[in-house]
Amino acid sequence: MTFDTPMAGMSFLDPAIQRCPYELYKKLRSEAPVYWAEEMKCFIVSSYALSRKVLGDPQVYSNLNALTRVANEEVADRIAAIRASGYPQVPFLATNDPPTHTGYRKLATGLFHARRIQSMKGNVESIIRGLFEPFIAKGGGEVMHEVAMPLPILVIADLLGIPRDNVLKYREWSDAFVDPLNGLISAEREVECAEQMLEYQRYFAAIVEERRRFPTDDLISEMIVAEVPGEARTMDMPELLSCIQQFLVAGGETTTFTLGNGLLMMAQQPALIRELRQSDAKLESFVEELLRLRSPSQGLYRIVLQDTELAGVAIPKGSVVSVRIAAANRDETVFEDSEQLNLGRSTAKPHLAFGSGIHFCMGAPLARMELFAAFRRFVHAAERIEVDEPSGGFDYVPSVFFLALKHLHLKVHLKS
Repeated sequence: MTFDTPMAGMSFLDPAIQRCPYELYKKLRSEAPVYWAEEMKCFIVSSYALSRKVLGDPQVYSNLNALTRVANEEVADRIAAIRASGYPQVPFLATNDPPTHTGYRKLATGLFHARRIQSMKGNVESIIRGLFEPFIAKGGGEVMHEVAMPLPILVIADLLGIPRDNVLKYREWSDAFVDPLNGLISAEREVECAEQMLEYQRYFAAIVEERRRFPTDDLISEMIVAEVPGEARTMDMPELLSCIQQFLVAGGETTTFTLGNGLLMMAQQPALIRELRQSDAKLESFVEELLRLRSPSQGLYRIVLQDTELAGVAIPKGSVVSVRIAAANRDETVFEDSEQLNLGRSTAKPHLAFGSGIHFCMGAPLARMELFAAFRRFVHAAERIEVDEPSGGFDYVPSVFFLALKHLHLKVHLKS
């Protein structure tokens, strides 16, 4: 396919499109729901039905190693050498397919069960109080680094049983895992990410060895003794490092981005805070509509295992497919008034912000808990908020993969 119709004059590499891609998504859905994007070297899938189809068919559309591709081929050898000096990267949940994905999923579900998530509620609310109260009391500030970034990482740090004072380093490692996905990474940054992942491995390998000798009441200690279903064995070091990594990354990036996107929406729609203050039910609906309208992850990558066809478009074996879940979440054939925030929207057709099928995000209940509790504390403390333009306003991270604020300066006006 060519750039004739839907992409004419538009580019995913355009910062304006990255900040607001929704008109482009609408054109793609209506004119070319399966589209070869030359600039991204992948097929873009933009409709809800086709997205569900791809995400539900791992035998054709594989997740295996889809997140470990090298973006800059000129540094592929350097990155391979860096990785070879560490532990092997084991495909775990987000980078794996059945049958091994099935066993790992059962293992992770056994560790991260509903009772454990519910037991975290008090600690989540305590962390939110500790972050939000000083921010609100001083009338605002730069919310991404002061509140949105540390919140989910502190929650996961307590769950894993790792020191809170390394929160910035945990975020560094998390960024190093996801930055190669954004489509705009430089060769030097990609090498730096590989080096930081080696640093991550060494840090957590030491923690694993310490927990082997001196187990504590934390998730890492449980991981060490958990049996891989059907194999009558526990995980080795590479598997443990992959498991910890996925908890650390999944617990940080997307919740941070969603929190920032939601606070910006409140600042841009002054009446919204008053409406959300009316009931917890409206707050719960807001979280879902926010995830649908401003999905933090714009897409999920899959690698095609065999020649196939989707909506009449031939897709060769080895191709990369980008399932644009942010486009699917605004599909007008599924969601009435799909571009609008609707706090009374039916959930009969679920949004895809947490994925779909066997890779549905197992951390979704925790993310929802964190977002609800954070927004609740905010709307009940603030009369209104506004973007603080003189202090720097807001700006987005350049990315074709995320809708993520780099910074967001807010003024908070307290209730009288």
